Amino acid sequence: MSIFLRFPGGKFKALTLSYDDAVTADIKLIEILNKYGIKATFNISSCFFAKDDNGHYLSRETALKLYSLYGHEPAIHTATHRFITELPTAVAMDEVVNDKKALEKMFGKIITGGAYPFGDNDNKIEEIMRYAGLKYCRALQRRYCHNLEKPIPHRFDMPVNWLRWLPSCHHNDPLLMEMARQFVDMKIDKSFKWGTKPKLFALWGHSYEFNDDNNWEVIEKFAEFIGGKDDIWYATNGEICEYDECFKRLEFSTDGSIVKNPTYRTVWVAVDNNEYKIEAGEIIRVERDEEFIGG
Repeated sequence: MSIFLRFPGGKFKALTLSYDDAVTADIKLIEILNKYGIKATFNISSCFFAKDDNGHYLSRETALKLYSLYGHEPAIHTATHRFITELPTAVAMDEVVNDKKALEKMFGKIITGGAYPFGDNDNKIEEIMRYAGLKYCRALQRRYCHNLEKPIPHRFDMPVNWLRWLPSCHHNDPLLMEMARQFVDMKIDKSFKWGTKPKLFALWGHSYEFNDDNNWEVIEKFAEFIGGKDDIWYATNGEICEYDECFKRLEFSTDGSIVKNPTYRTVWVAVDNNEYKIEAGEIIRVERDEEFIGG
């Protein structure tokens, strides 16, 4: 018996972006994303807002409007963007909690995730994030290397540990468009009796890098190619994490033939290659592949 998550509408692919630092280049980035129907999470260090939008960082007023009006998501990046594993535990906790409190007050919503500055994390910091009420946090394999000499694996897997979420690649990865084409071309193989796992493309970066590298065409080309596809769910980091949380709360009978959705939202699921839509609070029966049913 195979049981796999399906995203809203029964889709098996999702795309999300994660960009850091709340910089003025985010204005242009969001214009591009909005044009192609792509959504992103923006990780913010709340101590770095500028008085106006004429420099590197956004003003508080512009950030509030920019990240609130278009379906994108604000998330934490710690208050002052330090190497958090090098800090005493109390100071590290202060960095996380103060940033979360400031952003929740600013945006009037619960902040559920973020990104580690420089990708810097360890077991202690993961626990701090959990105790602070965060559900996900984007990490890297090692501290962020600006020359990308040690890129992370090129994978489309759902996170095993949401508080150490490894993205698929950085936007300057030379394989970016090859990955995009591979992702777009992926289809569910119904002949494969064990089913198809969900696929998640998580792209990350800093929008100021497009100015520094004079390569805005990279994200424009990527967004134009991968946006507007009927079989891809375009969502923020938090939306995907929350949906996965609801999927994992589904309750199955011992033989897997009865499924209950105790959550507040509709969840799609694939059982032995058969796809089902389960409404909030609904209990349904599902078909089982006879080959996998025991005595």
